[in-house]
Amino acid sequence: MPKLSKIRRKGRAYARKRWYDQSHSLENECLSEEDIKEYSDGNVEFIRFVDKFDVDHIGELLELINDKIGLRFVSVLLYMTMRYFGVTYDKCDEFFKRIGALTSKTAQKWANIFLCGDFDEFISEGRGGKHIPSFYDVFPDIELLAKDYAIQRCAAKAADFDAFELANFIDEKFYVLTAINKNPDDSLIRSVQSCRLDLRRWGARFEANSKRPYFEGHERE
Repeated sequence: MPKLSKIRRKGRAYARKRWYDQSHSLENECLSEEDIKEYSDGNVEFIRFVDKFDVDHIGELLELINDKIGLRFVSVLLYMTMRYFGVTYDKCDEFFKRIGALTSKTAQKWANIFLCGDFDEFISEGRGGKHIPSFYDVFPDIELLAKDYAIQRCAAKAADFDAFELANFIDEKFYVLTAINKNPDDSLIRSVQSCRLDLRRWGARFEANSKRPYFEGHERE
């Protein structure tokens, strides 16, 4: 059977999108080139952009921004944007807690300062180009232990390892190394979002719609 031309393949993708939209009562949106994934064998698949990520990916991006400029600016930007599009105060707060941003209360306070307060106070969090040591700059031994632990756990048979387990491992090693007594109310010394970034930086990958990482070349036994 002859192969379909590229135009015909994309035409079928458009037709599948129309059926998908009607069947699932999705919001009406235009199909862009980014919504079509073409494989090496010539097959075409329609993939909605929002199906490519989950809230954990947003949290990772926020953590990267936090390392560079802190949480204030991006939290206020997100808060003002979401409120502009009609998202309620409580819904914003719920979402912010899931991604590790400031609370709605704090974001609204800084938004008010930005809009009608002291601008210098608002921008006072700026890092000024100074290098701020990362957690692993201060505790390189913990990074070595954590990376080795992650690789071993990912390779274990029937592994259920995830970033939350890694965060708890790092937390335990930190308090052992520093001989500090942890307060039961204290949060993890390294957030789950940061640990997901650690895993990706060490070479791990996350399967779609899964919180469990894997390392290529270290498959489960």
